Amino acid sequence: MKALFLRDAKPYFLLFVIAAPIAAVCTLLAFYAVPETLSVLQIVLGSLALLAGAALVIGPPLIAAFRFWGIFSQPHRIYELTLPVSCRAQLAMRFLLAFGFFVAGAVILLACTLAVVQLVDLVSLVGASAEDIFSAVYGFLSSEPILVPEVVLLLLLMAVFDLAFLFAVCAMGQYMPVSRGVTVILLYFLMTIVVFPALSNYLLLPVFLLIGNWSLPFAGLVGILFYALVDGLLLYFVYVTLSRRMNLR
Repeated sequence: MKALFLRDAKPYFLLFVIAAPIAAVCTLLAFYAVPETLSVLQIVLGSLALLAGAALVIGPPLIAAFRFWGIFSQPHRIYELTLPVSCRAQLAMRFLLAFGFFVAGAVILLACTLAVVQLVDLVSLVGASAEDIFSAVYGFLSSEPILVPEVVLLLLLMAVFDLAFLFAVCAMGQYMPVSRGVTVILLYFLMTIVVFPALSNYLLLPVFLLIGNWSLPFAGLVGILFYALVDGLLLYFVYVTLSRRMNLR
């Protein structure tokens, strides 16, 4: 298990060793070291910081999907399923590894964004300064103290959904013996570009807004329960598929 963990963690560590220092250094230089007269250089440094931070958020799900897909598609990866490690442990290790680095990358990106956005003249863009926007968000969240933990938990469950859906797409290939790679890719883009936006715009958001007009905390609770249920179903599907794969090895 330890050897499997170290091998799977290697690409995540490499990503963070490269991208995290770039994001931190560019943010500090743009915010503290560059004179105000060099606005173009500030924009370049801020853009580099945000790009590096975005790589820390986009990279872990892509790495996780590639590593997990290899179990089902690459013949030489079948030996992993012969290890004395249960299906549940393998799935939990891979998922938690990707989720942990994803959350860490999101925190770094958020910190870079909050720092860089103060360098931009938001008044000319959206009609309000960064301080006004932060104050409005803080006032909204502080209107109901329970909203803060609800928002944090909801964001975490949405992150779990993103990773669980990627894992589920990889697992779906086991039920598509013909052209499963192309079919799964097309299915992924169909769901993310057409189905999910349509469900969000015409079903989820109207329902949550309707509930929110009555009670914001209750709307947050409904959202938490909804994503928790969907996440559980997706991960259970992945677990069943991986168990079936292990039984057929």
